[in-house]
Amino acid sequence: MYMQKSSEGSETGTARREALKTWGIRAGIALCLIAGLLYGVRKITYALAHESTDDAFVEGVVVPISSEVKGRALKVFVSDNQALKAGDPLVEIAADDYSNLV
Repeated sequence: MYMQKSSEGSETGTARREALKTWGIRAGIALCLIAGLLYGVRKITYALAHESTDDAFVEGVVVPISSEVKGRALKVFVSDNQALKAGDPLVEIAADDYSNLV
């Protein structure tokens, strides 16, 4: 047979369950706050280091380059996004293509 607890024993058991339930809820809320804080810090640090845009347009200066002599390019002396100074050669043009012009 089961033994019946005294009224004092059942009250302390109920109070103990309520206290555990309260601490469980508090722990869950604390974990959610910590996770949200960590997520927010990571998003903010990423946003500070990276640019974002709603459109893909970038403002810039476009300088068209055209040659005075048409011909086959034998060698290209520059690469993409390379800085140049005035007078730097860009390409070597085959001499037989423009030697008739002189």
